[in-house]
Amino acid sequence: MGPASYDVVISGAGPAGCAAAITLADYAPDLRICLIDAGHGGARKAGDTVPPSIAPILRHLGLWPTFLSSGHKPAHRSVSAWGALHIATNEYFFLGSDTAWQLDRRVFEQSLTEAAAARLSRFETGVIAGCRQTGGCLTVTLKSGAVLTARYAIDATGRAAALSRMMTASPVIFDRLVGCLAFAPDSQTERNELLIESFEAGWWYTACLPRGRRVVACMTDAEQIRPLGLRSAEGFRARLANTRYVEAVTNGDGPLDGPHVLAANSRLTEAQPGLPLLPAGDAAFATDPICGQGIVNALRGGVYAAYAVADWLLREDPKGLDRYRAWVHASFASYQMVLRDFYAVEARWPDHPFWRRRQTARLSPAPERIRQ
Repeated sequence: MGPASYDVVISGAGPAGCAAAITLADYAPDLRICLIDAGHGGARKAGDTVPPSIAPILRHLGLWPTFLSSGHKPAHRSVSAWGALHIATNEYFFLGSDTAWQLDRRVFEQSLTEAAAARLSRFETGVIAGCRQTGGCLTVTLKSGAVLTARYAIDATGRAAALSRMMTASPVIFDRLVGCLAFAPDSQTERNELLIESFEAGWWYTACLPRGRRVVACMTDAEQIRPLGLRSAEGFRARLANTRYVEAVTNGDGPLDGPHVLAANSRLTEAQPGLPLLPAGDAAFATDPICGQGIVNALRGGVYAAYAVADWLLREDPKGLDRYRAWVHASFASYQMVLRDFYAVEARWPDHPFWRRRQTARLSPAPERIRQ
């Protein structure tokens, strides 16, 4: 039996991949679409507070009613100790920004996957083992041995950018940020605002999660994990005890799941002209979690990538692909400026490498780059 043939293969069934699949199905229903889910639904999900700007994107995808009925909690403010010892609040209502949301991440991603799978020619669970260009098409091989061909592919594999890497497009890494996450029981379900607190080697955040749990995270540079003792639960607790505000809203003596170390650095993957492959979501550009825009950027990028690919396949119109690449670069450059300005507010530890790097970093197109 020969390989299954599709117009578009989407690798990754997270927010970017599902948004691309839904958009393609609605905008170009005659195209044969295959969405490949790597099956990481059981992975730990950090608490995510998404900004009010998620609402118009979900309305565009037809998912807003489902979102509202899925038990996500409205978040009317965030709280931070950043640049000063005292607490400051960011009230979304008074900024005219409507309501942010504290996600039940598993429920959110399941609703996206179900909506996408219902519209597609094929939904496949598997891990891609290889990808090569043959003529004008891509041949994708799964670890199961299944072989697919596609006229175009969308890489929505997150920070790994797995499909792009297979096609020699390695992400450029701009910093060393990692998150050391721990999860604990929590009974303060009425306190669902995001709390951020900076310290000499980075920053902490905590948020209430669904089903009586709380995430506590220390964000720092990778080489600081060992000196700070963050790899062990005991060291994590010791550092947490030094915080003024985060420790106060956590159960310091309760059982702790973690810490678990996750990459959180800024990175950009160049889409290669002439190659029938577009990265989307974190595979295109991944952002520092302090900005709180990762999920919204992933959804928006999935939608834009889908329109660009469909215009090329249906009409051989390259303008959408050009616009998409320009949007990725413009969005990342804008993000870098906002990020530098935000980190510049915290001036209490100017000599520590963590803060010095972020307050003196050059902006694109000539950033200080760290290649993996």
